Amino acid sequence: MLEVCFNREGIWFHAYIGQRADFPTLAAIPAFLDRDGMSVAAWADEAQSISWRARRAARLERLL
Repeated sequence: MLEVCFNREGIWFHAYIGQRADFPTLAAIPAFLDRDGMSVAAWADEAQSISWRARRAARLERLL
């Protein structure tokens, strides 16, 4: 698992990148969740899984 964090326009973003084999239950269909002020986008392909996390959904949508 690799975590990449950065700040853009005062908002912290966190990206988590890992090998697909380590997350077998992660759906291949992209998911976007927004709950309690935290937004998460996640998806996977044959080789990797990627998850982004941010405090504001609109900022995360613009980034992706």
